[in-house]
Amino acid sequence: MTNIKNRADVILISGHWLGADAWQAVAEELENLGHRVMALTLPGLEPNDPRRLY
Repeated sequence: MTNIKNRADVILISGHWLGADAWQAVAEELENLGHRVMALTLPGLEPNDPRRLY
């Protein structure tokens, strides 16, 4: 188990047309190392968002 002193909160932000799912493998690895991870999808990039950018 990771020492709590070495644990970090990590925010992963995709760019261009990618969503949070692009970070899945990275997020899982960081979580396995004891970090708290949040992957974000930028506004307008969700598949069902009417403001979606093309």
